[in-house]
Amino acid sequence: MIHPKLERLMAKHKIKISRAGYEIQEDMSAEYFARLMATLKYQAQEISMVIANFRCQKCGREHKLQYHHLILRKAKFFMSKHRYVTQRYYWANVIILCRNCHFEYHGINGDDKETLVIAEDKIQKLKDKYGEVKK
Repeated sequence: MIHPKLERLMAKHKIKISRAGYEIQEDMSAEYFARLMATLKYQAQEISMVIANFRCQKCGREHKLQYHHLILRKAKFFMSKHRYVTQRYYWANVIILCRNCHFEYHGINGDDKETLVIAEDKIQKLKDKYGEVKK
């Protein structure tokens, strides 16, 4: 069963994404575009974290988690701006991987790489807000 708060956020996100597809124009202000992207990104991250039950979706690890986009940044050079935004920032495009699985996915050795991980306090706030999914 989906938490009612998550269900509402998913509905708001879907509406925002669909509106973004119509709103995005080459001449829109950079400030408005940045705010729109920040909102979509935040919503997608929150939804994907809860759906992943606060764990790596490959190995199940609960620490050093990172967001991974299935549609990568470099795809924007091959797509229209509105298509790129509506697909890249939709929650279903974001999965949760631990640092090790993320590096494995990209085929790099991460021992010497400094990368951003999702702050534990951010994860805890989401757990407090939604609770962990019972499996």
